[in-house]
Amino acid sequence: MNTGYRLSDLQRRLWILWQLGEEDISYNSNSAVEFSGFFKVELVQRVFDTIIERHETLRTIFANVGDSPLQFVRKPEEIIFKVNYLDHTGITEDLLHLEIEKNFSSKFDLENGPLIKVDVLTIDSERFIMLVALHHIISDGWSIQNLAREFSILYNNYAKQLENPLLPLDFQFKDFVHAGTDLFVLNKNFWENKFAGEIPLLQLTLDRPRPSIKTYRGGRTFLNLSAQEKDYIRSFAGDNKVSLFVVLLSSLKVLLYRYTGQNDQIIGVPIANRSDERVESLIGCFVNTLLLRTCFDPQDNFYALTDIVNVNLLEAYDKCDYPFDKLIDDLKVDRDPSRSPLFDISVNFQESMIDNNDFEIGEVKMQGFETRHPLSKFDIEIDMVEFDQGIRINFTYNVDLFDEWRITKMTQDLRSIIFSAIDQPYLPVNEIDYISQSEQEMLLVKFNKTQVSLPQDNVVSLFERIVNQKNSSPAIKCQSETWTYKYLNDLSNAVAGYLLSRQSLLPGDKVAVCMRNDPWLFPLYLGILKAGGCFVPLNINYPQPELNKLIQQDGIALIIADGDFFEDAREISVPVKHLKKIKSEILQYVSFKIESEKFFNGAAYMIYTSGSTGAPKGVEVSHKSLINYLTWANTHYYNNKSGYPTSLFTSLSSDLTITTLFSPLLRGDWIYVDHDFVDKALSNAFSPANEIKTLKITPSHINLLSGFNHVKTSVEIIIIGGEELLDSHIKILKNLNPDMKIYNEYGPTECTVGCIVEDINNGHTAKSIGKPIQNTCIYILDDNLNLQSLGIPGEIYIAGEGLADGYYNRPELTKKSFIPVPFENPPYPLMYRTGDVGLWKPDGYIEYLGRKDNQIKIKGYRIELGEIETVLENFQGVSKAIVTCQYISDKSFLVAYVQAVTVNNQSIKQYALERLPEYMVPEYYIAIKELPLATSGKIDKSKLPQFFMEEKLNISPANTMEEKLLSIWFKVLGVSEISVEESFFEAGGNSISILKIHKEIVNEFGPCLSVIDLFKFNSIRRQSDLLKEKSGFSDLVLSQSVDV
Repeated sequence: MNTGYRLSDLQRRLWILWQLGEEDISYNSNSAVEFSGFFKVELVQRVFDTIIERHETLRTIFANVGDSPLQFVRKPEEIIFKVNYLDHTGITEDLLHLEIEKNFSSKFDLENGPLIKVDVLTIDSERFIMLVALHHIISDGWSIQNLAREFSILYNNYAKQLENPLLPLDFQFKDFVHAGTDLFVLNKNFWENKFAGEIPLLQLTLDRPRPSIKTYRGGRTFLNLSAQEKDYIRSFAGDNKVSLFVVLLSSLKVLLYRYTGQNDQIIGVPIANRSDERVESLIGCFVNTLLLRTCFDPQDNFYALTDIVNVNLLEAYDKCDYPFDKLIDDLKVDRDPSRSPLFDISVNFQESMIDNNDFEIGEVKMQGFETRHPLSKFDIEIDMVEFDQGIRINFTYNVDLFDEWRITKMTQDLRSIIFSAIDQPYLPVNEIDYISQSEQEMLLVKFNKTQVSLPQDNVVSLFERIVNQKNSSPAIKCQSETWTYKYLNDLSNAVAGYLLSRQSLLPGDKVAVCMRNDPWLFPLYLGILKAGGCFVPLNINYPQPELNKLIQQDGIALIIADGDFFEDAREISVPVKHLKKIKSEILQYVSFKIESEKFFNGAAYMIYTSGSTGAPKGVEVSHKSLINYLTWANTHYYNNKSGYPTSLFTSLSSDLTITTLFSPLLRGDWIYVDHDFVDKALSNAFSPANEIKTLKITPSHINLLSGFNHVKTSVEIIIIGGEELLDSHIKILKNLNPDMKIYNEYGPTECTVGCIVEDINNGHTAKSIGKPIQNTCIYILDDNLNLQSLGIPGEIYIAGEGLADGYYNRPELTKKSFIPVPFENPPYPLMYRTGDVGLWKPDGYIEYLGRKDNQIKIKGYRIELGEIETVLENFQGVSKAIVTCQYISDKSFLVAYVQAVTVNNQSIKQYALERLPEYMVPEYYIAIKELPLATSGKIDKSKLPQFFMEEKLNISPANTMEEKLLSIWFKVLGVSEISVEESFFEAGGNSISILKIHKEIVNEFGPCLSVIDLFKFNSIRRQSDLLKEKSGFSDLVLSQSVDV
């Protein structure tokens, strides 16, 4: 064996991956070829012996010499290579595919070789399958074609008892690597400038969370374009002086923009890198990857986009000598073990390279055999192959990220984009239509087929109908007091009489109610409605000056309050009546008769939404909207049957409580009014002794349940709203009652309590919020109000009978939030812009993805904080988590607030690292015994303890282990200053140096950490914490200093 030769940059990366154990079998180049006819299997060994003797790469092994990897070429006589002959006569097709998959799962030993493996499977006397596997470090796609060509030529000759006709090779792969040493230096500046600043990462929607360590399990689907379609595309390309590939690539860029909203995209384009004619026929790892970064204006038309892509491609080809793997090191890209660096989609275009004459083997037919489970080196690999018969576009995708339906649909959408763009090339990119007519029909009509006729009733008439049926039945309970339906009705009549007679209430007048939970709320609300008024719940925890301001600006006609509210009403011009003082006056009208049908066309109530984006806004909800929700709720949840008493303990200022206030009274059930604090009232409601059968609560309420001692409950139906539901919440409820029916109800205040519902018992995850309720249409749109395709995220818009009348006295805000439906002949003219992100699943269910304003960017990655919170809430001892993004100068970092008695920062961080990509793992964790709740029952983020961290440029070691690690980093990286919280790659490290650091750590501390650990825990502090945890080393704390 000769002296070693240096590796190419790509070979060096593959060598590192092999040493990490990360590449596994993912970088095997596997080919299966089927032979039909009289195939002389005994010739296969001789053919491959000849090929191996010709190509040095097939006799190459690899080893570290000192700190550097080298490749060594063995002599032919030093190689032990045997073709494996396997008899599978009579095997079924399914078992055959399993056998092939098993065969291709073999791993190569790069240090000992050989790095080629050949098996010949005999299926029957005239059917054979040859399996050829090579490691990518000695081969590429072009090499496989060369190998196939040489095989067919040699087999033909040997079958005819002729000699080897192939000329000897006087130029080998090692010569190419040596010759190319300085060729790419001139192109370095171009690529570094191209990727200056923030590097965009494509944010395709995944069907499953990305594993913390990249996987390679693949699936495959394809798109076939006919010869006629190919000619049509080529004609457009020719007219515009661009290539066929540019048109296809531009179409893909449009599709990715429509899927993600990103107009700055990076795609990897592998090139053969064989411009030197001496290497055209060689087998070796020549391939390089060009990064095609395309920035465009969504208002550009398709002509303009093809020009941009064409220039990008030509520039990249002109600078193609610069190795992709060297660029990664030069850019000091933080390595993420969960994905490929810089790009996630690769696109390869080739004309059919094979001369069919080369593949004729006598009378034997030779053709490719397609395996079922390919490997996927990237999230998606797209291979575009042009044939005489058309174009075949293969999509190989990672099955741990994507479902098959999604990628199949992607191929269909690409076809639509190609021809829509060519047919209307002057149309802006953001207006190119790619959704088929049938899919539009599904999204607009089928999924929204919810129209039903509403009864000619209102809350008052339905309530009085129940009164006639349940006259003496209990309606309201509070401690030892019980009100019947008759008594409640009489009291509500009395309230109406008082308002009309004593207060001269006019139709549509607003009556504000500022009270704690009390039985008198029910006759007050019902009485206001009977009198033709609109009730307005006020938040009792809101500052008095702010309440005064709302009352003045929103046209409140009268305030009814508990005794300790509005004691000093001199600052407002609205009359205030304290309930305790007017009860006797109200009771004088207990026999009052109401004739107010004409009143029920306007607003039933006005409720204030959260003021997180400004001052609270009064949302007016009509009688029709209210009755649409209530009649649907009683039908859907309770089948219009009584027997489901409930408890009132949630805030009256939240529209979530509307369900508790009115739904039971319209089906004949009783309501228990609980005066206790929320946690005690919640405990009471879930106690089996209290006979409560149904509740409407928030996920934050569920978190409180973990602190109670209940082992079971009599609650049978739970309706959850107000916040995102998690699987952990469902588990808590099911532990109390495995047969409990759980409904996840989604709906903003502006759309009357709830407008989408999911029955959790149907097997969907907690992310599914279900389907629209009756008389409701849901549209999921992009930023340009274009319809989003199945499975593609967009903003949720809501139209229907539940739509509120708008924001009182806020015409500009109403116009901005309640906008016309942008489709022809919609069932309802207006829709509400929610600010929530969701997507349609193929079965017509909607998946909730979080708030638009809760999606942030960390290190170039767009992430949803809720996904991180879900993972943390599964950590033992944590019942709830809130993650926030905080900033120091130009750096962002994540802080997690966890509801727990105590939490070990390193343990929870490692738990998160095992389940999330590194960039999604919070840096800091703050344990809180109880997360603060707003009166609505939601988490009040404004009351979370403030996190302070001084701006630090260089943090020194805090203990002896960090000191030792710092010395190792200094030694390997050759720098004089590193912060213990600085990323390894930010400090100037690369893949080679991380191997050197690993070697030094093993020498110092023993084999406690793997190289993968160093990638994941990529700062001195993280490595120190992990070392202590894995090794049990004790440590000496140093006096910490901070250089600012």
